[in-house]
Amino acid sequence: MVNLDTIEGIFRNLDTYVANLRALAQLPSAELLNDVARLGGVKYYLHTAVECCVDVANHMIARQNWRAPQSLADSFVVLAEHGVISADFLATARQMVGMRNRLVHLYWDMDAETVYDTLQDHLGDFEHFKAAIYVYLQTTGLIDPASQ
Repeated sequence: MVNLDTIEGIFRNLDTYVANLRALAQLPSAELLNDVARLGGVKYYLHTAVECCVDVANHMIARQNWRAPQSLADSFVVLAEHGVISADFLATARQMVGMRNRLVHLYWDMDAETVYDTLQDHLGDFEHFKAAIYVYLQTTGLIDPASQ
């Protein structure tokens, strides 16, 4: 069974990262884009927020004995296959992984404007993912009674 303590611990971290991102999102574009340290913070928090979502997905996949994902993005495909996230949100989740991959593997070529646009327009995606996980856990009764 899914361990609620594990998921809630990861989501506490996610909440912290998203709160930090929301605070940084309040800065004017020019101020943020010209501040290397703050822009670096945005990149780090976006990266780790996506990692939190992947970690929750992989915890659920492992605990439910679902098929092993072939990639980080495939972790979300597995969740969609089992009705944890909607097919509509799957495209968004895969884009989240794409952003993470660019931040990690193509960091030298990551456009600051794209990072800023993500900060302004997509923070709600993390809350959407979190809500979908909790809805699924509640409706399917997958929460381990020992972890409550």
